[in-house]
Amino acid sequence: LSVALHVGQNLGNGAYDYVDRINLMTYDLRMGMHSTVGDTKKSIILMLDYGIPRDKLIIGIPCYGRDMDDFHNVKSFAELVREQKNRKRSP
Repeated sequence: LSVALHVGQNLGNGAYDYVDRINLMTYDLRMGMHSTVGDTKKSIILMLDYGIPRDKLIIGIPCYGRDMDDFHNVKSFAELVREQKNRKRSP
């Protein structure tokens, strides 16, 4: 059984015994800005302090991109790859 948790979510005592993997969503921590490595480190420390076993934590990374001027404008990874290929073909 696996779960995906936002940073700061805590399932509570005993729940982690029943979970094999915890995908920690360490992205979108700052509205309008990309999360940093420092943000990720702080997130992991916080979750370890909740008692989550280190060997169950998986760092989640996004497979999409956000427009830095319009945070709600999101593109899938496939869309980003397609746009990049089109740019390379254009003179």
